[in-house]
Amino acid sequence: MTMKQVVIDKSFWTTFPDAQINLMWISDFDNHDTDENKVERQQLLHDATVASEQFTKVDPFVKGTRKM
Repeated sequence: MTMKQVVIDKSFWTTFPDAQINLMWISDFDNHDTDENKVERQQLLHDATVASEQFTKVDPFVKGTRKM
């Protein structure tokens, strides 16, 4: 397996000094929905969204909640 290079522009760190970049490489993984896995994937996404709320101070998808 050949390692890919990821370049983060220096201006990113100026804008987001406390940011963290995480990468994951997965091979031989079929990420397509099928009739057999669609309901399970929807539930997993819902559960992950609920669990992520502890890390999110404002909802980035609700107009007017983002502070600049």
